[in-house]
Amino acid sequence: MIMKNPIFFLLMFCPCFLFSQTPYTYIQTDWSGGSNQEYFTNNTKFFDHYQIDYSSSPGAITTNSTAKYSVGVPFEFKGKIFTSSVNGLMAFDTLTNTWDFEATNITYIDHAILRDTLYIMGILKIYSYDGSKTDYGLGPNGFKFHSNTPESYIFCIDAVGDYLYFGGRVVSSGTAYKFNQTSKAWVKMGSNFTQGVMCFAEYNGVLYAGTHWSGEIYAWNGSSWDSFYSMGLMTVYDFEIFDGKFYACGITSAHTSGKIAQFDGTNWSTIYSGHGVRFMTTHNNKLYFSAQKATPPGAVFAYDGTASTQIYALENEAYPQGLLSLDGDLYYGGIDHVYGGINNSKLYKSGNPFYEIYVRYLNSSTFTTTTNSWGTLSYDQTEPTNTGVEMYVMGRDNNLNWGVNREFVYTPNNSSILLTDNELRYRVVLWSTDANAAASLEEVRLQASSYLSRKEIENPIQFKIFPNPSSGQIEIEFQNQSNSKFDFRIYDYLGKLIYSKHQINGLNDNIDLSHLAKGFYFLEIANDQQKLKQKLELY
Repeated sequence: MIMKNPIFFLLMFCPCFLFSQTPYTYIQTDWSGGSNQEYFTNNTKFFDHYQIDYSSSPGAITTNSTAKYSVGVPFEFKGKIFTSSVNGLMAFDTLTNTWDFEATNITYIDHAILRDTLYIMGILKIYSYDGSKTDYGLGPNGFKFHSNTPESYIFCIDAVGDYLYFGGRVVSSGTAYKFNQTSKAWVKMGSNFTQGVMCFAEYNGVLYAGTHWSGEIYAWNGSSWDSFYSMGLMTVYDFEIFDGKFYACGITSAHTSGKIAQFDGTNWSTIYSGHGVRFMTTHNNKLYFSAQKATPPGAVFAYDGTASTQIYALENEAYPQGLLSLDGDLYYGGIDHVYGGINNSKLYKSGNPFYEIYVRYLNSSTFTTTTNSWGTLSYDQTEPTNTGVEMYVMGRDNNLNWGVNREFVYTPNNSSILLTDNELRYRVVLWSTDANAAASLEEVRLQASSYLSRKEIENPIQFKIFPNPSSGQIEIEFQNQSNSKFDFRIYDYLGKLIYSKHQINGLNDNIDLSHLAKGFYFLEIANDQQKLKQKLELY
């Protein structure tokens, strides 16, 4: 199977001021070795959004045969197995035994299910999904924006009782938050404590939090957190209620050693000490847990109330990522590197590899454009079945680093994005679930927008938007445009059109945007001659 992907990336320079500028053009046709194709191999390739060193690939297009891609922790929601991978969140239909690859644009770090709603925590944002739609991307037919994460260091989101809880860190202190459904806001629970909150659970009416670095378990007394039990570990990773008792697991600083402790309501006892333990679940009336050994591969163990026995071994990965008990089978992933993260190599089903992704990515050479210019991506994919293409735009920061500490700009088809850095590079990602598939790119083209013109524009648009930042009510003030008509559009930070108003008069106009979520947006004013964009912040 061959996938051809001509990609056209149009850079729209600063509006109004550059209409007479000679169009900037950049064409990339060298795709490593002159073959004009990039092939998948029989070895699974992965990509880690946080650990790739972009400084190693400047200049011409380069490939990386050791890239990592993730198949995230599997979980079940309304009859489907969800997991996260190269193209974002995906769902496996257990009735039809097929994957749904429509899920793009959302890569999750943790999830929670509360009152028949799925909550996904991505990078600094939380999304919700009620399961009634078949579009797993962002939008009216899929996932909806729920809230920003209350802290930038994000560790977990859990549903306990009737509430959502968030665990994170600020500077070197852990923080816990509870979501208030009335005010639609995260409310901090007590003072900062320890160095990171990894998990929550309720046992016998008491809320507990497991922590990072201190290895402590804390109990909520209604107004503050009390130190409850020390695991003697670096990190408490997971809680599980099994056979009426409360279980906690974790790892030492070596990651490959750890233990499981049991609380019966009165006393604590250690029921397992050995390999590093990160995940637990109840399966076939036993407590199953993942084990990270000193030497890969990792394994899955089961505790029957008396002893622990190894049940499954991974092929070559360090440890199982997530454990899901569903219809008599146990699903889990296999982390492909020793020190963890969210990246898996394979998705397993009761000991057997169940699903893999094969991927190749390409980096462009560096190109220079005008800061705060606009870009649009469009591409043609002729054979999209179980294959895909994505593009990310990366900026070089003041320390000359490529994207390591910078947020990717994901660019779906026909979307507008704001390019805020002077030096840019794009990354093209090709993926497939077929190890023998071949993907092909013909060229990537960067050039000035087609609506830019050399001729002078009569009566150029001049307008102001205020207040900015705004709580939701904005006013557009035009100058010398009383006889003109304009289209007004709002795009989110991913370039998705979320609001439009046609044929507004060239007079002052008030627009209510209070229904939109807080955050940054991009406004576009256009007529038959010009398009102008401006950044807007809603608070």
